Amino acid sequence: MRSKKGIILASCMTTIFLLAGIVAVTASDSIKLEVNGHMIQTDVPPQIINNRMMVPVRSISEALGAKVNWNKEGNKVEVDMTDVDSPQEEDKSLQRQVELLRNWIAPVSANKAVETWAEAVKQRNGAVQYAMFAPDVQEQTREQLKRFNWVTGVSSPWVERYEINEQKVSAEDAVKYEVIFHMATSTGSAGTAHASLTVSKGDGGWLITELLNDGSSNIPGVNDKAGDGSTDSTTGEVLKHPQAVQMINDKIGWAWESDPLKVVKTIDGGQHWKEVPLTGLDDESTASISQPAFEFLDADHGWISWTNDKEMVIAYTADGGRHWSQTSIPGYNMAVDFTFLNDQEGWLLTVGDAAMMKSEKRVFRTIDGGETWELLSSNTDYLESDEATRNALSLTGTANGIIFSDAEHGWVSLDNPVSDELLFYQTVDGGKSWSPVELNVPEEVEGEEFITSFSVPQFFGSQKKEGIVIARFAYRDEQSTVAFRTMNGGESWDGELLPAEVNVENVSDMTFAARDRGWAIVDDGLYRTRDGLEWEKVSTNKTFNETLKTNSVLKQIVFVDNMEGWILAASEDLEDEILLKTEDGGETWKQAPIKG
Repeated sequence: MRSKKGIILASCMTTIFLLAGIVAVTASDSIKLEVNGHMIQTDVPPQIINNRMMVPVRSISEALGAKVNWNKEGNKVEVDMTDVDSPQEEDKSLQRQVELLRNWIAPVSANKAVETWAEAVKQRNGAVQYAMFAPDVQEQTREQLKRFNWVTGVSSPWVERYEINEQKVSAEDAVKYEVIFHMATSTGSAGTAHASLTVSKGDGGWLITELLNDGSSNIPGVNDKAGDGSTDSTTGEVLKHPQAVQMINDKIGWAWESDPLKVVKTIDGGQHWKEVPLTGLDDESTASISQPAFEFLDADHGWISWTNDKEMVIAYTADGGRHWSQTSIPGYNMAVDFTFLNDQEGWLLTVGDAAMMKSEKRVFRTIDGGETWELLSSNTDYLESDEATRNALSLTGTANGIIFSDAEHGWVSLDNPVSDELLFYQTVDGGKSWSPVELNVPEEVEGEEFITSFSVPQFFGSQKKEGIVIARFAYRDEQSTVAFRTMNGGESWDGELLPAEVNVENVSDMTFAARDRGWAIVDDGLYRTRDGLEWEKVSTNKTFNETLKTNSVLKQIVFVDNMEGWILAASEDLEDEILLKTEDGGETWKQAPIKG
């Protein structure tokens, strides 16, 4: 039985004073009334009289759920709040609703309780999640759920599926679980979110008595990094000297530095970065490494390689960096570049001893995600079999990178600083044998004595039929830049001399988001093409212009689509690095520090 509540105004005056925290009044041409975030239309406009704010009693009372009546006999206005619950009564009502909901769900086992909760997370149903919590966890999560308006998570990325792994029975009536939520966006996988739970049996049945999450999604719970040892600071720099950034799409990206080895990841487009634990790797071997190679396929799968005195080490993860495994290849091999078609099949290009502008080059392949590696090609006597080294890569030249478009077709790019031989190689048998690619070189370049440098090809589209590779031809005191394009998956490559704006020696770097959509950084600014033919100078903002003046060493430019791109630049002494991001195709840039 509710107690009688009301407000009685003992005169015909129909205004009340504003109560702090309930009503906001804003002044403009006419004063507006806002109650609990909602604009209220009034019959009589609010007024400020003698520096005191007055509003119509009916408008504010009805907005708060009260009833307003005129008592003629008593010559008074009565505000009846009988049907308006107090906060305490709201909590009692909520608890009663939770009890009824829990009794209806009635999990008969620990497994059923965690399954119900996990499905509620997937469906973004905060009410069901709350019903599965023990009182202590409810207390910890109530305000968080209220802020979410009882709808948890975000529209993107969403939970595509989940895995429930029973960890151990901590007591007779308590079971520990790890739940892995596989996240997705419209562009594909968005990694995983993890939660650790303890489910206990009490008078109310099986309930979640402890809930720890890794902070990577809006899962209600106590953010305790799920015991993975990772950094989860909300402020502060997590990389001091980033070596490179690899963005998988507009949300997911990785970045790293190598002295000491540190890897970070973002799932929100670079707004926040989280340090990835290197659990499972030898601390001594990762304390200081030089020139490591990195490759990340998606939010879960990544590979790192480095060389020590005895062997080449390859580390790999399949769960977003929570756990790592490592293997090794004996002998002196230094990783240059990885390429992966999927989470199982990939290739690794390495170099060995070098002298007189020549170096050993080898190609390895894995079909089990990096656990084992098979040597396919070597240009030395590293293999006893003559057949395995037949048609290997050239000893001449410096290896730049490797890429495969499918299980059979791949390319390796080399720089040739000693002759005019074009060192751009192709395989059609999965990497066992390699041969120079026949290139249609523009007439303006043919016939000159030149040295060449090839970029790693980029392929576009689901079928990987369209591609581009950039070659620089240097002769005497001149330099020409040629874009070789393919429309048939690399069967033929047609070269086109780039226009004068980007056909200069001081082009720092060039990247493409599609076969005919590219960007180039030149000494005098940023250029882009929308058709692969004409290049225009981009009218960049102050942040871009001033940043590249003080950070003139360009380490990387990459665009994940036609609009979103990233630039990593450093000062001349390499003591300071800065990351820039654009979301409008390169016109407007903002600093995007790699912070938590």
